[in-house]
Amino acid sequence: MKTAMKIFGLIRRFWLSIKQPKAVAKPKSNDEYVINGILSNNELGISEVIGLRTIKSMYFEREKYTSIALLIKEKNLGEVIAMPEGHKDPTFQEYLEIMQFRSQSDVDFIVTVYDSIELWQDPQVIDIFPIKS
Repeated sequence: MKTAMKIFGLIRRFWLSIKQPKAVAKPKSNDEYVINGILSNNELGISEVIGLRTIKSMYFEREKYTSIALLIKEKNLGEVIAMPEGHKDPTFQEYLEIMQFRSQSDVDFIVTVYDSIELWQDPQVIDIFPIKS
């Protein structure tokens, strides 16, 4: 019996000594999904997202996205904000969020985000545009 308890104690100590990976918390809000998407992209050296806010919400229309992205690149945000919300599809709803934030280096950015009504679909960052003042 003592031998069995000793073996059990050794096994228990071994398992306790192994570091278990910490579970990564799933984002709870749309903004958290967007921030995670921005930080995981990291093409532009962004390590902190400050003051994330939505400047335009609209229905996502694939055929119009290229022109929207071009307006953002050309810094015509007024035209983007003035655009109509688009057409709602009766069977499937997709959305485009246009958001603004500042990075740790005080550079302003615009991020475009795709989302849909599908429950499994998390918001996805499409593009990140630096906006120089």
